[in-house]
Amino acid sequence: MGRHKKQWLGFCNRLMVGILALLGFAGCDQTGPDEYGTPLAEYRVKGKVVDADTKQPVTGMQVVSGVPLDGDKLQWYEADTVYSDVKGEFEIVHRSYPTRTYRVIWEDMRETPEYKKDSTDLAITGKFSGGSGWYEGHVSLEIQIEAQKNFQ
Repeated sequence: MGRHKKQWLGFCNRLMVGILALLGFAGCDQTGPDEYGTPLAEYRVKGKVVDADTKQPVTGMQVVSGVPLDGDKLQWYEADTVYSDVKGEFEIVHRSYPTRTYRVIWEDMRETPEYKKDSTDLAITGKFSGGSGWYEGHVSLEIQIEAQKNFQ
């Protein structure tokens, strides 16, 4: 390749890099940081597990919560598990994709379960609060679980 051709190619390359750099900076008219990812919301679920018949608190009931994907499947990578305390109370703080439905599943994990496994979907009727950008904010939910006896 001739010397003049190499110089001309080098000049064209530098010119193209300069033009592309200027075009790149000109396209950045957004103020603030760029955001990448998936929308996110925080769910705060407080509740109490009671015996359906006696209305007495149920201790040690496993409570799993998450956003339903389809059927009984939850977003397990983000699902959270807690156990009811001596007053039957529990609290879960869970972050996941914002949706209008939130599922709570409860199960008696004793060797001989006294209560049936069951679940319910909670409807999110209000707006998420305190969010901006991809973070939709948080919502608080309350539930009273009435555990049914497991008659075998």
